[in-house]
Amino acid sequence: MECIQVIVSWMAKQFSKTHILRHVLTHKIHHIGQLSVWARELGIPPVAANFFKRML
Repeated sequence: MECIQVIVSWMAKQFSKTHILRHVLTHKIHHIGQLSVWARELGIPPVAANFFKRML
C-alpha cells in the first residue's frame, strides 16, 4: 500500500492515510464498546459489533 502523507490543518504534523484510517476505526470500536456497556446497564441487548451486517 502506498504511504500517502496528509498534513492536518490544525496540527503541524503529517500522518499517513493508513494511520488516520486506523485511528478512525479504533475510535468507532471504542464507541461501540461504550454503547454496549450502557445498554447492558439499562438491561437491553448490547450493540452488535458486526460491521458487515450494518451495511456501512
